[in-house]
Amino acid sequence: LLTASAQTAAAKEYKADVIAEIENSDFNREVIANCISQAQSAGYALAVTPSVNADGETVSADVILSYDYKMPVFG
Repeated sequence: LLTASAQTAAAKEYKADVIAEIENSDFNREVIANCISQAQSAGYALAVTPSVNADGETVSADVILSYDYKMPVFG
């Protein structure tokens, strides 16, 4: 259980870092693509869905970070 808890904490921290990077880039599509690529390299699946306003400007994004973990006792 401690391993699963540590993995969850690391994933939450990783997601927070990704969100900050995307927000700081003003939702730059290249930055989003780079974050997705880096997440794959780190063993995560990252989905980012930008939301635009009536003027076509990206104002927010839904960020979903998925990952698999195994608990040694249960395999």
